[in-house]
Amino acid sequence: MATNFGETFEDGTSINVTITDEGVIIDAFDQDGECIGTEAATFGELFERIADPVLLSASLRFPLLPNVGDRIELISMDDDPWAIEPGERGTVTRVNPDPEYGQIVVNWDSGRSLILLPTIDKWKLLHRASKRGNP
Repeated sequence: MATNFGETFEDGTSINVTITDEGVIIDAFDQDGECIGTEAATFGELFERIADPVLLSASLRFPLLPNVGDRIELISMDDDPWAIEPGERGTVTRVNPDPEYGQIVVNWDSGRSLILLPTIDKWKLLHRASKRGNP
């Protein structure tokens, strides 16, 4: 059996949380109601985040950071003069979960490597890697 609840924030974005027997699924939505990210975590993964202050702080600020090895698709990159085109796909190679200056390094299928900023850029998860962490 699953339990669902959601929250809408002042900026119009929202999240929906589903708690299952295995763990938690969090869906994030933009102001237009479009899903901009999904994260699933087992209860064990959640406890690891709580035990690590850096991961806990990052999880609270950026709850939908991808993992190294995840495949993502860019939705928008509004604040970069050399932006990647929407729809471009890539593989996450490094995640800096710093609460103030988080960055997601992506090797894009086009051959480019460009950092995403969790506070500005939007992407969606295509495929979750099996493990969390940086190489």
